[in-house]
Amino acid sequence: MDEKELKNLSYEQLTEILNNLIGKMESNQIPLEELLANYEKGSLILEECRKRLADFEKKIEVLTRDDGQNGEWNNFTPETDRVRKDNNLF
Repeated sequence: MDEKELKNLSYEQLTEILNNLIGKMESNQIPLEELLANYEKGSLILEECRKRLADFEKKIEVLTRDDGQNGEWNNFTPETDRVRKDNNLF
């Protein structure tokens, strides 16, 4: 599973796949090579889930901030958020 495939799945689909992988790995009923492959796949999925949660948290922060903007949605990207903070716009 590559990054493009991961991005096409919903967060819920990713967590379901991750939970299935964990279940297989915990069963101790798979060969070592498959265990390693599942671990690598799970690591990629976990990284994608963490990225999505971090982006979501930033969106919530922007939405709920108290700066007189009435919690308006902005086009959020992590890069522009860093620029805004560096320029003291937040």
